[in-house]
Amino acid sequence: AVGETGRVYGFDQSPDMLARAFARADAAGWRNVSLLESPAQTLALPEPVDALLFHYTHDILRSPAAIDRLLAVARPGAAVAIAGIKYFPGWLAPLNLWVYCKNRGYNGAPGELASPWDRIAPRLTHWQWAPTQFGMGYLASGRVGDSGAGAG
Repeated sequence: AVGETGRVYGFDQSPDMLARAFARADAAGWRNVSLLESPAQTLALPEPVDALLFHYTHDILRSPAAIDRLLAVARPGAAVAIAGIKYFPGWLAPLNLWVYCKNRGYNGAPGELASPWDRIAPRLTHWQWAPTQFGMGYLASGRVGDSGAGAG
């Protein structure tokens, strides 16, 4: 969707994950992908970005410093898309122990899954979300407001 003239920046603090991303970008022939080894809290980009994608990045969404930094690298009005896991609602709530245990092995903040977007949502305009996976997942979107703040 970025096209040949656009640029994609990806980052991870894990050298192993970056190696996989480099290999995938190389195999696909994506020459407009720049990958950086960095934690979200200190990410530096050469230019502001038009969109942010958070794909199962619960640890980042629970870190105010990471949210501050990522919103700071985005232009006002930048699109934000989020996909992640959350606790089951209502009658499926007894399964939440399984959700917690499933996340514990690879998630630095395996709890706080009732509304994992609650730290970023108030900072975005046009916020909306919808459940997926019988309520265990969610898709959300919004836009970066001026200075990374917004309502609505």
